[in-house]
Amino acid sequence: MEVKTKVGVQVEVHSKGSFKTMSFDRPVRSIELTKDESRHIGSLLSLEAKTGITAELRKLIIGKFFSSPKSFGNIREKLRTLGVEVKSASLNTILGKMVERKELTRAGTRGAYLYQASEEGG
Repeated sequence: MEVKTKVGVQVEVHSKGSFKTMSFDRPVRSIELTKDESRHIGSLLSLEAKTGITAELRKLIIGKFFSSPKSFGNIREKLRTLGVEVKSASLNTILGKMVERKELTRAGTRGAYLYQASEEGG
């Protein structure tokens, strides 16, 4: 999984057993990150340690599933295909919190919301 920073450095995070490695597309002595970039890289580094619905949704954000708007039904079905069963009320609450944290954006009307990765958080 990778992040392209504002300063143009590509950062990749790899999992190897219980270890994580970060690689860069060029030699760097240090790197300046925005708050969002550091949050994103931090979540990539801790992603495997987390379990649950929120972690699965974050994996979907990173995997570009949310690059186009998705309905509640689309999201629930995608989670189901990944083997994650979730009650509608729980998923609704988690999606709402992810919107509050600006990881996702929400458009539309109640009962017909569409969710998409936030430019700021995803």
